[in-house]
Amino acid sequence: MLFVTRRDDRMRRTRTDLIVQARELALAHGLHGFTVDQLCEAVGISRRTFFNYFASKDDAVIGTSAKDPFEALGEEFVARGRAGGKLLEDLRELILHTFDDADTADPRRLMELLRREPALAERAFSTMERRRQELTELIRRHTGAGADDPFPGLAASVVGHLAGHTMHRFLELNPPAGTRDRALAAAFASLLDEHLDLARRLFAAPACSPVPRSETTTKDPS
Repeated sequence: MLFVTRRDDRMRRTRTDLIVQARELALAHGLHGFTVDQLCEAVGISRRTFFNYFASKDDAVIGTSAKDPFEALGEEFVARGRAGGKLLEDLRELILHTFDDADTADPRRLMELLRREPALAERAFSTMERRRQELTELIRRHTGAGADDPFPGLAASVVGHLAGHTMHRFLELNPPAGTRDRALAAAFASLLDEHLDLARRLFAAPACSPVPRSETTTKDPS
């Protein structure tokens, strides 16, 4: 078990090093001003090893892993739903498991690159949309919702934004680190639970009463 933990930590550090160096090179030379080979040399790995982590140089800059985070966890999530599991609890577990592959490098450099490089921003948006669609389908299967039911899409959007907000706040409270230990995972879980409780308060709040039409209609001064 200790060997696996050390190996996992080493892989996380390598992944983070690739993201950090890719962003440094892109900021210094532009997105097209460096190659995968130069990035690999900066980190001290082979080109073949690089593609175990990322499908392309652009994905390294964005932090999009070559491994789909839902691929290994999705079927388990769906199975929990079919066994009568509660959707929100199962979504929480899914988010916590994907934290292990989350990009915890300094996000400020990525934001600067997204402003500079429209193509990179478009790729990042496409990746986010693909993940949202994947999560929508998983929720649909978990709940047994029909193809025309809008609930899975809405749930995926809300949960996706909540998870993203949690990660942003987590990075504000915890300095970027290549090593992921139990304390950091527990801190993320605690923050996620806090945000889930806040979301419950939001959706449990009484709906606003509609304003009477006569009060919203502007009278003709004439």
